[in-house]
Amino acid sequence: MQMYYEVALPGAKPRYVELQSSVAPGESHRFAVLETRRAGWWRIWVDGRAASEPIHLPGSHGTWYPQAMGESWNGGVGACNAYAFRFANVAVATANGGGWRPLRSGGEWQDPGSHVRSLASGAQSFLATSERA
Repeated sequence: MQMYYEVALPGAKPRYVELQSSVAPGESHRFAVLETRRAGWWRIWVDGRAASEPIHLPGSHGTWYPQAMGESWNGGVGACNAYAFRFANVAVATANGGGWRPLRSGGEWQDPGSHVRSLASGAQSFLATSERA
């Protein structure tokens, strides 16, 4: 398993940036994507430390919504990998640069064979798994 982010800008190929080449099962990290105090500029944070330079996303201020995702890539072989990702204490920034509040509600998007299950009341903790996990 790897920890990474992707940046997709209009007219350009998505850019894949690996943050950690190997993440062991059960390993826990605090991951954040936060708009800086400068509108339209974003930064990735892992375990309380900046993991990227500021990234300019034109037109994103006030229009981007948070997403927490667990995904599996099969390398084009036709069978999905097994996975299980736990998201705990999911929070949303209330202003550029921070000011966090617990996620109160959210939608779910699932591919066939994927499942999302709440682990506590509210939307702050959930488990995303494949059928094979």
